Amino acid sequence: MMMKFYGVNFGGFLSQIEEKSEDHYASFLTEQDFKRVQRWGFNTIRLPIDYFELFDFTQNEIMIEKKAHIVDKCVIWAQEYGLKLILNLHKAPGHSFDHNESDANDLWDPKTESQQKFFEIWKKLSERFGKFDNVLFEVMNEPTAPFPEQWNELVEKTIPIIRKNARNNYIVVESNMWGQVDTFSDLKKFKDDKIIYSFHFYQPILVTHQKAEWFRLIQEYYPGYVEYPGEIPNLDPILREMKKQESEHDFFIFKNQMGKWDLQRIEAMWQPVLDFQRKHQVPVLLGEFGCIGYAKPEVRSRWLGDIMTLIKKYDINFTYWNYKNLHFGLIDNSLRFQKNANYNDKRIDTRTLEILQSK
Repeated sequence: MMMKFYGVNFGGFLSQIEEKSEDHYASFLTEQDFKRVQRWGFNTIRLPIDYFELFDFTQNEIMIEKKAHIVDKCVIWAQEYGLKLILNLHKAPGHSFDHNESDANDLWDPKTESQQKFFEIWKKLSERFGKFDNVLFEVMNEPTAPFPEQWNELVEKTIPIIRKNARNNYIVVESNMWGQVDTFSDLKKFKDDKIIYSFHFYQPILVTHQKAEWFRLIQEYYPGYVEYPGEIPNLDPILREMKKQESEHDFFIFKNQMGKWDLQRIEAMWQPVLDFQRKHQVPVLLGEFGCIGYAKPEVRSRWLGDIMTLIKKYDINFTYWNYKNLHFGLIDNSLRFQKNANYNDKRIDTRTLEILQSK
């Protein structure tokens, strides 16, 4: 029987770095963070890595050894504390999940250099880390292929590259279009019995991302606090604005927001994932989920409590977003949440932590 994976994301360390400096790489995460995660009762860390943090294709040896040594330490610390470590390629050559950068995405075109760079990255990562049995390899974060066949084909080509050097490590494959639940039925069941199929869940986005600075339309049209469970009224003005701006990402995320939101609605949304899990008898991972720190503590707790109810009901693996900072952290040392009601005097969100520990 496969072990269960329950843990947190270490986003903001080698991905989505808010302030790059030597001090960041030396102090943002240390051995004590791995020890704390283990002490809190988790057994898995998902480590997102933006490819340009670890690879430089202008050099003969494309892996940046100084940065690779940081990942080496993470693998060893995870081993020492009995933790599994998912190496997640967060941003890839020719691909970014960030809709503000997506115009440059060309990874899906085999004629570009991006795919060859992508395969070379997985060759290097599997060569270096395939010998560690606590390491899992996640092919890519939140793919946005225009057609699902393009994503399935890229994964099909990548699996043998990883398997050449990592015969027994689990490989994680996410659903297309930002890991959405409603694209899960387009995901291929691959001929490899050590694949974990993954999705992300932040719905309703107006609850989990309320007051988020990077969603201008939320700030403009929905500036107040949003309750959960609750009713989200007419959003036609937002949707019209998105169509006018041809914002495919925002429209895709916001189009089904209206109406009553509760446990039953979320469970119904998960049906494509549950059908895939049952049909193929495969492990499923909820790789990212969380409610922003701007939300009221009781809203954050109710939403997360419902997610955990479904995780337990359907035997789903999980890694919560996020361990530290980035608006969703269990710990937050940033100025924006200095006096936030979700965090105690040690800057820890104990209510969220307790709900996650109820696994």
